[in-house]
Amino acid sequence: MQGSPSIGRAFASPTLDAQSTFRTILDAFARPGRVLRVSASSEAPAGLPAAAAAALLTLVDYETPVWLPAQLDAGARRWLTFHTSAPAAATVIAAKFAVIDAASASPSLGDFDPGEDRYPDKSATLIVLCASLSGGPEVALTGPGIKDRAVIAPTGLPASFWQDWSANHDRFPLGVDVLLVAGDSLVALPRSTAARPIGGA
Repeated sequence: MQGSPSIGRAFASPTLDAQSTFRTILDAFARPGRVLRVSASSEAPAGLPAAAAAALLTLVDYETPVWLPAQLDAGARRWLTFHTSAPAAATVIAAKFAVIDAASASPSLGDFDPGEDRYPDKSATLIVLCASLSGGPEVALTGPGIKDRAVIAPTGLPASFWQDWSANHDRFPLGVDVLLVAGDSLVALPRSTAARPIGGA
């Protein structure tokens, strides 16, 4: 009988790599629209980009249910559970962290937990897998942490994403926070950030 496939390693230097990744994510949320590179690497399963894997290894644990899309095979769930003990979210609304495919319109941002009036920080954080963080339609960002405006151009997001984001922003202080990732790079969209497609509606 053939044995189970091996599980790839997590961070080579767990403490230092987690600290480095956490600082990068904090910097990204403090400066929305700025594309940053995650230096820490791991042996994540195929389909889970380096930046997404690093964010999950850093931010989730046994108390944070994680929702993964169907496009990621069971190996991704085994890898995440083995290294973080994070449980699988039984439903989308139960997820505190989620990985979603940028090219898919479902689930939408509004399907996830936006937090509560007394505890807006209890909302979900979404990691959106993009083909690239450049080369797509340009979107102007404004809000806290941005001087004048920032422009991003992620590739592969459906047109409905920015409509969903506008609705999410309008719910502030409730709403989800998002990390757009591609390869080893990420850009943060905190719920306080307004977005307007350039040349679009």
